[in-house]
Parts: sequence; structure tokens; C-alpha cells
Amino acid sequence: MELRTVLTRIGPTFVKIGQGRLSTPPDLCPTEYLEELSELQDSLPTFPDEEAFTCIEKDLGVPRDSMYSAMSPSPIAAASLGQVYKARLKNSGQLIAIKVQRPGIEDAIGRNFYLLSSWFSNK
Repeated sequence: MELRTVLTRIGPTFVKIGQGRLSTPPDLCPTEYLEELSELQDSLPTFPDEEAFTCIEKDLGVPRDSMYSAMSPSPIAAASLGQVYKARLKNSGQLIAIKVQRPGIEDAIGRNFYLLSSWFSNK
């Protein structure tokens, strides 16, 4: 559990590494690590809904209620790069998924890649 917590805390790039590289090939880690890292596939913490709703409105350039007749009050899924809400389009009634990037994700990934490249260049 500690490894999963650390990867989640230090950033999305490291979560992706845990998801993609450490959680699947069984020859890289002991079974207990693989089980713990597989949790990175499903159970990542969300960010506040109000931040997500602000991002949606900023990206759309209009209030949410002008586009959607209904929207889930909390995410239906969360991942390392964002979270997903269910909504119904106001004009057609179509049910859709809205993926919202985590605020500051670009900067966090940039920092993570800088740290990784610095570490690898010193090896």
C-alpha cells in the first residue's frame, strides 16, 4: 500500500509508470506489489468537483447549465490524468461522458519528466 500511496502522491507520470510498467509484467515485481499496483488502475483519488466544474465552464466558455440538462454531481470514474462525469446534452437529450483533466496536470507531468530525465542523465 505504501508504494501505491507514494506513486499517487508524487505525480501522474509515476502513477502511469506504476499502471503500465509495474502492474502488468509478473516478472518485474513480487505478487504483493503487483496486487497493490493494480489498484492504480481503478482507485485513484478524485479532485474537488467544483474545480472540475470550473474547468468545464472555462473550456466551454458558457455556464454548464446552458449545455447540459443534467450532470452527475460527482465523478463516475477517476484516473491519473483526470476524472469523468456523466451528463445529458440539453439540445438533444443524448447521454455523454465528460472527461476533465486534473488542474495543473501539464505542469505536473512536465516536472515529472524533468526529474526523470535528470535522474537518467546522471546514471
